[in-house]
Amino acid sequence: MSPSLKPVQKKQLTIFSVLYFIAAFAVLYFYGVNTGGEAFKYLLDAKSIAGGRPLNFNEFSYFFVVYSLFLSGFIKLKVSLLAVAIIQIVLSYGAAYCLYKLIVQKSANHFFGMVMFVCYLFCYPVQKWIFFIYSEGVHTSLVVIGFCIFIKMLDNFTGRNIFYFVALSLAITTTRPVGVLFLLAAYITFMLVCFTKMQYKIFGFSLAVGIVLCIAVLNSPVRYFINPDSLKRMELICMVPQESITADYSQFNREGLIGAFKVVKNDIGFSNFFKAGTKKLVLFFGFVRPYYSKKNNIFLAANWLFYPFALIGIFFNRQKEFSIIKTFSILLIFITAAGIFVTCDDWGNRFIAPIFPFLIVLAVLGSSVVLTKITKLKS
Repeated sequence: MSPSLKPVQKKQLTIFSVLYFIAAFAVLYFYGVNTGGEAFKYLLDAKSIAGGRPLNFNEFSYFFVVYSLFLSGFIKLKVSLLAVAIIQIVLSYGAAYCLYKLIVQKSANHFFGMVMFVCYLFCYPVQKWIFFIYSEGVHTSLVVIGFCIFIKMLDNFTGRNIFYFVALSLAITTTRPVGVLFLLAAYITFMLVCFTKMQYKIFGFSLAVGIVLCIAVLNSPVRYFINPDSLKRMELICMVPQESITADYSQFNREGLIGAFKVVKNDIGFSNFFKAGTKKLVLFFGFVRPYYSKKNNIFLAANWLFYPFALIGIFFNRQKEFSIIKTFSILLIFITAAGIFVTCDDWGNRFIAPIFPFLIVLAVLGSSVVLTKITKLKS
């Protein structure tokens, strides 16, 4: 804990920390570790590594290799997968605490830091995946910790901070493909900071490097993330076509952006493409699914409460100390949403997990504006 915290603040932090771990371990005790769905993919790779066989490497394996290696250690040592979930719980707590420290440092306001802390720890879209043998739980925690290190690096450009950020960036991109989007948001934020600080030489160099990297990425395995067959079948949920579409689907038909553009132009039309993209975003940000129960959808819809406060935070919070945090958060949310628009959403709301912490950050910034207005009206 920070030595500057008052005894009451330390007590509050301790109480919510204890409540979080009680809740997390209760879930673990009653429901166990979820090894269904895509968990087999990670476990298969992990068992292969633990057995001394080489990883079945392809253009996608790079983005999961760290998590597969992580699991292989437990399998090799014959340790229960409960230990994996426990580590993911602790890592998620560490991410929440990093955000708490960042908000307190920037605002000098323990209350808003605590709101951030509690919302993160008890937010279903963020916490759900720490009980799965999926890489999402670890990835989301690493993204949040990497973000805090990134802000710290921009404030204090030391070799140590740079090393920590590079190391975390490597871990982030080797746990989920969307880690590339984190790097993109960080890179654009860095360039904007250089521009606003009139460091034009660094900005120009960064821009040139960015263009070269974009060309390299668009000609790398990353281009294979877009499947033209998915677009042709008008998929909103990945691998689930709309009922009226019967186009063939091949999971490995990865022709990239050019192939996708041809499908949009020649097969489905731009109007249908934009209609489908809008529906994907409604699913992505809306959480609810037609195949969930009514009670489950109501529970998920409760997360919509963050959105109006996030919009207030974006448009009305003018605090300079939060400008970089806002910029990065908006960029990451926008870039991820654009990716969903041209691809598809996940059946179980998986893809929103890495960006929801930043929606919470913006919502906390918005709540500070609302409380300030209320305080002024009362006085």
